[in-house]
Amino acid sequence: MKIKLLKSILLGILLLQPLCGWSQDSEPAGKTTEPAWVVPDLSTLPVDWWPGFFTEDTEALRGRAELLTARVDEYISSLDADNLVSAQTGANTLRASLDAVLTVQSMPVKLQTGALPTYDSFSMQQFLDLRKLGRDGRVQLKALQLEQQQFSGQLELLEQRRDPTLAQYTNTNPNSPARLLAGLQRINLYLELYLRTKQLDINATQQGQLNSYLDSIAEKSKYAADHLFVEELSLGHLDSTIQGLKDEATRAAGELAIVQVNLLDAVNANKPDTLKILLLKQQLTRVSSEQLLAQLKQELQYAKRDWFLLRSGTAVRTHELHKDDPVLKALVQEANQQTALWTHASQNTLITPAPAEGRKAKKTYAEAQSSAHTTLSLIADVTATIDDLALVREQVSSELFSRTKGISGSLLRIKILGQRLWAQSRALLDISLFHIGERPVTPGGITKALLIFLIFYALSWLIRHFLNRLERRQHFQQGSFYAGGRVLHYIILTIAVIAALGSIGLDFSNFALIAGALSVGIGFGLQSVVLNFVSGLILLFEGSIRVGDYVELDSGDSDSNLMGTVKEIRSRATLINTNDNVDVIVPNSELVGNRMVNWTLRESTARMRIPFSVAYGSDKELVRKAALEAAAEGEFCIHHNPGLKAAIRMISFGDNALNFELRVWVNRQGVRRPIFVRSSILWEMDTRFREYGIKVPFPQRELHFSDGSTLLQPGEPVQEPSDH
Repeated sequence: MKIKLLKSILLGILLLQPLCGWSQDSEPAGKTTEPAWVVPDLSTLPVDWWPGFFTEDTEALRGRAELLTARVDEYISSLDADNLVSAQTGANTLRASLDAVLTVQSMPVKLQTGALPTYDSFSMQQFLDLRKLGRDGRVQLKALQLEQQQFSGQLELLEQRRDPTLAQYTNTNPNSPARLLAGLQRINLYLELYLRTKQLDINATQQGQLNSYLDSIAEKSKYAADHLFVEELSLGHLDSTIQGLKDEATRAAGELAIVQVNLLDAVNANKPDTLKILLLKQQLTRVSSEQLLAQLKQELQYAKRDWFLLRSGTAVRTHELHKDDPVLKALVQEANQQTALWTHASQNTLITPAPAEGRKAKKTYAEAQSSAHTTLSLIADVTATIDDLALVREQVSSELFSRTKGISGSLLRIKILGQRLWAQSRALLDISLFHIGERPVTPGGITKALLIFLIFYALSWLIRHFLNRLERRQHFQQGSFYAGGRVLHYIILTIAVIAALGSIGLDFSNFALIAGALSVGIGFGLQSVVLNFVSGLILLFEGSIRVGDYVELDSGDSDSNLMGTVKEIRSRATLINTNDNVDVIVPNSELVGNRMVNWTLRESTARMRIPFSVAYGSDKELVRKAALEAAAEGEFCIHHNPGLKAAIRMISFGDNALNFELRVWVNRQGVRRPIFVRSSILWEMDTRFREYGIKVPFPQRELHFSDGSTLLQPGEPVQEPSDH
């Protein structure tokens, strides 16, 4: 009771402060005075209650926070036992949010960054130290960017909760305890909104400062690169450092072998100790990273030595420099691959649950955790050493540029420029786009898949080109090797697709899954594509049409039938070239499912029928003679084969003429040009008919009047009809 009484007295004093003008809200003359703020009633919170609560004056904000918590405590004291627990939880959340707001309000916005050196000239070590400042700044910037993403996501979720929280508060009875709880929840929500907004503002300011700092480092690095000086070092000191790193790598290799043997024994034990295996695996990762770090530092010292020799003029010839580019490239590539695996393994060790009991098990677990932390630190050193190594080697290349003259200098420049471009291209090609299973798909992998497909496609083209040349040179029938070439083309492309997709990580071992995906695709939209493809295979294997055949497609009207030479039989459609040199693409399914005439399937000759008519009364033998003479003069007609001589047949007695039909045999060229053959024969036939006086009839009619009347002759007068 005494505590409640003291709280009430304190609340009254705080509420009377603005009215009495006491020192807490009073400001010296000439200083901006914060507007008075009144503690809101939780049961009647206005819509815009919260903007007036926040102020840039930390002390004023602290006083308002104390007033607000005191008022909330007063409200809570009047609640019954059923609502007391929920209210106290909300009050605790309120105090935590207010403390966080005050902490953010009072924290310095400006980042603490390292001072940049102001030397007139830089040693190589000072240059590398400047590089380290840039690395640390980029790490800090990445952390700020990650923090920004987290704050933005949290702010978005809080914004989504604002309207439902306000609706819940509005729809609650103002005189009920639920109204007080809803008001408390609403205040907490707005405090969190302000806190996240403030944190995002600070984060944006710090990112801007850090970007400016990194720009300054970049400018200073350019200056340092142009103002490097040679330190007073001896080659003996550099060689001694290199030898020490070699010894360190040898020691790590020996320790690595011992750990591998111990790990193998632990795995093959009758009762494997999982914690011991975890420790040995982590030790294996740590020792491997130590060995790799020693090797990279050794290469870094070699690069420093080369730069020292070039800059000091000690190296007269380039062969005195350390040259082991393939080994270094392989080492850096291995480091980039292994560090990701080692980081993942170490993080898994750190999140492994601790054993519940057992002193020995807890000790083993603690050793594994310590080894994991050490490994992560070594991995950071590996990454930094790779970065330093690239920088020093770049300076070595620059020195070589400036000191090598003539043709050798030009060749060296081209070589180094090519290496730089290749390194930049590799960095872009190794960016992970997405994953197939556990394997990342990169632009480099996609490029490799495309190259594999193009190589196989080029191989298919060369084989088909060779078969076409062989067909022409050996005078084989046109299209003899076409079917085999197309089938071989499909087989090669199938192998190319499997090899290309396999190179980017697609596993074809689960054929049932692939077949299921294909069946779904065929069922939804690929029916016609598959139908035409299968029809194309049928045409190729069956041999009903070949490239070079002259075909006629039935369209229902003989005058509009498609006639032409088959040029290509593709996977989806067949290309037919008409006599008008027009290419017509016909789906393969139409060739299989519809009626088609192949004029040159097996025989190289064909018989053509040319109907014609002559007037009644014409000499039939003379007609025969004229028609056969016309056939003898016709283009592409066969004349010297006794079994294929031209013949004439009388077909019928027509309304106005005698109907005949000339039957001639034509060779392969004539089969392909039926209109030309028909035209040439009819042309000669008309010439012969004129020579022999044979008339070609035209439709005519005779009229007979039943009353015996006759037609008037020209000039004869017209008679008037009689009255009878």
